[in-house]
Amino acid sequence: TDLCLRRATVSHVTARRSQLDQLEAADAVMSMVSIDDSSLRLAQLQRASLSGCSFQRADLEGSNWTHAAVSGCNGSSGQFFHARLGHALFVDCDFRGADFQGFTDTPGAGMQFVRCDLRRTCWYGRNLAGVTFTDCRMHGVFGCVSGFEAAVFEGIDLSPDGDLGY
Repeated sequence: TDLCLRRATVSHVTARRSQLDQLEAADAVMSMVSIDDSSLRLAQLQRASLSGCSFQRADLEGSNWTHAAVSGCNGSSGQFFHARLGHALFVDCDFRGADFQGFTDTPGAGMQFVRCDLRRTCWYGRNLAGVTFTDCRMHGVFGCVSGFEAAVFEGIDLSPDGDLGY
């Protein structure tokens, strides 16, 4: 696609099942955008701000989220293979069943997940050094990772239902 949304403000848009590979949306502000079941391979979302968006089952392979701020979004079952997530902030997001596989050189340092649902997510090959997980639901998280000893885990819920076992 040749779609360029750099520095654009986008609100209340539906683009489900769309082909949006190489979308250029650096520095964009997006709210209530639904791109479920879409392909956004190699999308550029650096410094973008996303709120209330949905990208369930979306293919975001190789996308760049460096310094993005994402809140209240649903990326469940999304494919984030080798996505560049360094210094991105994810708050109150649902990523259940998402695939965050990467390589040890996939940038992720500085990435923060706050109150996110990460149950049954895959992290094979990711380097978690410098990554922070705060008050997240993480039951069933799997994958052989590096940098585990340099990651921060605070207030993690490992109960199957994400209810602290109550």
